Amino acid sequence: MPERTIDPAQLASYTAHLRREERSPGTIEKYLRDIRAFAGWLDGRPVSRELVAEWRDHLLSKDYAPVTINSMLAALNGLFHFLGWDECRAKFLKVQRRSAPFQVNYGDWNFSAARGRPPVEGKHPLILLSHDSAGSRFSLHELASELARNGFVVLAFTHPGDNVDDMGALFMPVQVTDRAKQLTQATVP
Repeated sequence: MPERTIDPAQLASYTAHLRREERSPGTIEKYLRDIRAFAGWLDGRPVSRELVAEWRDHLLSKDYAPVTINSMLAALNGLFHFLGWDECRAKFLKVQRRSAPFQVNYGDWNFSAARGRPPVEGKHPLILLSHDSAGSRFSLHELASELARNGFVVLAFTHPGDNVDDMGALFMPVQVTDRAKQLTQATVP
């Protein structure tokens, strides 16, 4: 196998190729950053499938997440395919998924969720989300998702009489007083 090295001219050609493929500027920047990180790690050694696998293992030892490592390998594999170096391409890490995401469509809201995930051990802070008038438990779904990803247990529910499907309590005193009762009752077993 001929000696393979990554040089600036190849990166410029690959960048032009990615632009022709209409990749976003952010994607191009990330690919180039990952390729440069690999080239720096090589420290002058020629590219080989064995060294790509060694770099993958190095990233694992540095506690990179498997999905992050796979995205970095995708950048390298794309460059190698572009250069005709398919024999240098590396296999991706296997990523176990606990449950397949499913799409939730509720009115104007569309988002992904997952079912069947086991609870994480330990104590976690509880956040109660109270939607706006004429909203629903989905109104703050982006906030709820971000909080959950950061270790919070999130309880979001739809207030009876004050939601997108039932506005019977709208502009009535119970609209305010009942919300406090509902939030309290939601936390009592």
